[in-house]
Parts: sequence; C-alpha cells; structure tokens
Amino acid sequence: STATGVDGAGGGGVSSGACADSRAAVVDLEPADGMVLHVAGSACCAPSPQPAPTDRSGCCQRCSASVGCEVYVWQPSVGTCWLMSWKDAQQRTLAPAPDRVTGERQAR
Repeated sequence: STATGVDGAGGGGVSSGACADSRAAVVDLEPADGMVLHVAGSACCAPSPQPAPTDRSGCCQRCSASVGCEVYVWQPSVGTCWLMSWKDAQQRTLAPAPDRVTGERQAR
C-alpha cells in the first residue's frame, strides 16, 4: 500500500510558533478518501467557509483557530486550504496527492 500514517501524534508540547515550522507538514500526501470530514472554516463543504487563498502557515493557523479542526490540507498552486477532522482517531491514513501539503493541528 502507498498510504502511510500521520507522524507527530502525541509527544511533548508544541510552541505557539509551530505553524512556522514546515517540518510539521508532509508534502504530496492528503487524508485518504473517507477518512475525514470538513469542519467550519474549510474552503468548502462546511459551515463558515473561507475560500480566500492563503499560504501553508496561514492554513495551519486557520486549523488552530477552528474548534473542530484536527488536520489541514493546503494546495500550494492556488492557496486553497481545507480544514478537516478525522472520522476515526485510530485511522489516520494518508494517500499520495500531488500539489498538497498536509499537517496536523498544532497546540495553542
């Protein structure tokens, strides 16, 4: 299988500047189909959409500010930012997806 799990679950505290750390994100991967639900603030498919383009750090910050967000996916080519929650916390499967950057919600 080409899908992988998301690293970084658990562990020590994360500083408030965690969104500036690009190591917290994975490139060319996104949650596998059926693994997530869109939450408020996502670019689409949820209440209070935020379709305005942003950068990776901005997408991470949107996720941190959205109560239900656990994982974000940013599309570098156009700046789209999707905010999502995992359907099952034990199944965080990622699948190959070009032009995507995926990151976990950072601690406040």
